[in-house]
Formats: sequence, C-alpha cells, structure tokens
Amino acid sequence: HADGSYIREKIFPLEGPNGIALSPEGDRLYVSLTFRRQLLYWELDGPGSIRPNPATIDGAYVLNAAMPGDLDSIKVDEQGNVYALTILRQKSPFVNGGVTVVSPQGEILEFFEIALPGKFVPMPSNICWGGADRQTAYITCGASDMLLKVRTSIPGLKPQF
Repeated sequence: HADGSYIREKIFPLEGPNGIALSPEGDRLYVSLTFRRQLLYWELDGPGSIRPNPATIDGAYVLNAAMPGDLDSIKVDEQGNVYALTILRQKSPFVNGGVTVVSPQGEILEFFEIALPGKFVPMPSNICWGGADRQTAYITCGASDMLLKVRTSIPGLKPQF
C-alpha cells in the first residue's frame, strides 16, 4: 500500500534487481537487472495490480537487453524515457560509467559518459531531478565520492509522493 500499511511480494525471483521506476501514466513498472544488463517492465492495471505478459514466466516484458554496462538506479522523464545509470562498462572499474537513455519503445536514444578531467567515475549509483523546472539531474557516484549535476533537455518525472 502507498500508505506503508503492508507490503506484498508480487514478482519473484529476479536476478539482481536494482532500480525501479514508474512510467508517467503509472501503467508500467520498470526494473533494472544489474548483472544481466537488462531493463524489464510489467504492465499495471492500477496500484499494486500487475497485468502479466502471458508469454513469460515472471510476466515481464523486455524493454532493452543490450545495455552498454551493468545497471544501477533508474528514473523516468516526463516523456517516459528511462535513464539508467550504467556502471562497470566492459566489466572494468577503469572505464567511466554514464547514463543510458532508453525510449518507452526500448530504443537506446543516448549514452552519455561521466567524464571529468583527472577523475575516474566507473560507478554512478543514483539519479534524481531537482530545481523548479526539474531539468537539473543530480547523480551520485558511490565509488568516486562525488555528487554531480547536469542539465537535461527534458524535465524529470515529478515524484508521485
């Protein structure tokens, strides 16, 4: 329940789930699978009500299974694009991570590397939007002890709560 009165397991098992986000309409639940480098989604009938994909065991749909690195946190913008923090590209801690932007149809629209002069940023870990226009993305970089900000052309989705 949204009020926190109870929690019920709805989808299991998943291999390395990490990020979770809702689409702008609230009709899709997105989940990043870290080590499988996949973005999955489930269609929703309403809060806590999943309309499973009849063709899969866990009821999921694959949004994208060709991400350029392991995945961490995800967030969605107002147009429904998924921003996936992309870590350990080439399975290496010596390659900068970044953000992969995926359309609601599963197309990779953009990958932007987090490249700072003289710094290694292999593992960005979380992203959120702020500012009055929600076009300032804040990115935590756990392995690098940094908090970054960048302007985005599309506002981030306003939080539900």
